[in-house]
Amino acid sequence: MKCVISEQLKQRLPSGKFGVIRYYHIEVSDSPQMLRGRLELFQESLYIELQEKSIADIPEMVEWRRTFKQIGTDPSRYRPSSESLYRRIQKKSFIPPIHSAADINNFFSLYYKIPLGIYDLDRINGTVTLTIGTEKFHEQFLLSTRA
Repeated sequence: MKCVISEQLKQRLPSGKFGVIRYYHIEVSDSPQMLRGRLELFQESLYIELQEKSIADIPEMVEWRRTFKQIGTDPSRYRPSSESLYRRIQKKSFIPPIHSAADINNFFSLYYKIPLGIYDLDRINGTVTLTIGTEKFHEQFLLSTRA
């Protein structure tokens, strides 16, 4: 799999840094109890922290909102996924276990306070381009994930 950064994204975020981690021969299954317990405990501790401070006071969330604005996306309408996870926890709507890959992804997104995605390489054909999403793409994505 080849990954490239679009020229549009490079222009709007000239100092942007992106990462891709590839794992091979990973078995996705129900999460082990240790991971489920760790994710739940971590969410409970975040919930307690969020009772005393606002999400708007978390420097990483501020930075991601600034980044979204810099690329022309309204972060109040299309939130960074890490912020969405934090908002759920703030409402005590904890993220339930899904499977080992998604649970690890959510844990690291919460821990590092960054948006993360996880994708199955066997289902990706061609080059992956990191670019700025559009309204049309967002609508198509939502329709395809609901099908």
